Amino acid sequence: MNLLLIPRIGILAPAIAAVIGQGILFVCGFTFARRFTIHVFGPIAVGALRSIIAVICMSVTIVVLKVSFPLLPVIAISGVVYVCALFAMRAITFEEIRQATASL
Repeated sequence: MNLLLIPRIGILAPAIAAVIGQGILFVCGFTFARRFTIHVFGPIAVGALRSIIAVICMSVTIVVLKVSFPLLPVIAISGVVYVCALFAMRAITFEEIRQATASL
């Protein structure tokens, strides 16, 4: 895919190819998991959708800010936007963070 996209798009082509590849893997894994999990499919779908929306928010932030700011601040700001979006949509909670840090 990189061989097709790099000459046409340039430096963003590997990132686009990675997103497409990860999307395909997500759909295949989701389809496979759905076959074996009948009753928990709804919560899994909601959680996945919330994560995808958070990624879209982060991506839009990167695209909008990369024109005006250097790369490092754009990465930092987009990371904050991603985390805030996860918390805003309750894809992750403070209780889950406490449980994860307690197990370390």
